[in-house]
Amino acid sequence: MTIELPARVEEELRVLAVTQSRGMGEILEDAIRLYIEASTITDLAAAEVAEAQERLVAEGRMVPARLDLTELGPPPELSCEMSISEALAAEREER
Repeated sequence: MTIELPARVEEELRVLAVTQSRGMGEILEDAIRLYIEASTITDLAAAEVAEAQERLVAEGRMVPARLDLTELGPPPELSCEMSISEALAAEREER
């Protein structure tokens, strides 16, 4: 079986494989398994989901998305003034 992936999806999977130090085969197996599991959860077609979302927005029961979360990237790194070990030690001292 051959599955054609959009270039963006393929690139994201390759980055994920490098980030997680895993092989592409393993990443693809997990992605396909998750896709199949998600698709068996509902028998709704994508058009039906879109119609339901539009109806909920019109009724004021759902707020439409303002942006694409996939374009945000990772959160910025925060400088920690205290390590976890230091925080635990301080917590123990307070008891």
